[in-house]
Amino acid sequence: MNKKTVKPTYTVDLTNVNNAEEAKVAFALAKHNANIPLTDEELKDIISYTINLVPATCLCNVEVYELTEKKKPWYKRFWNKLKYAFTW
Repeated sequence: MNKKTVKPTYTVDLTNVNNAEEAKVAFALAKHNANIPLTDEELKDIISYTINLVPATCLCNVEVYELTEKKKPWYKRFWNKLKYAFTW
């Protein structure tokens, strides 16, 4: 009598899981790492778990910096004007 062997499509590491919410996230991440499509519910679980990890003060103290592009040398600007002026 031959036994059939079953190869798992993905393995889940539950060593650092403390509650049911973390277990859902662990299963969803294992599926993601195995390139198996996630369901909407699994994606929602990952997003809600991640949002709960971020402290609320982190979201309020965001500073926006304006990025200014360094001006190109005159010869590069001139070359670009010539190049784009004669393209059809």
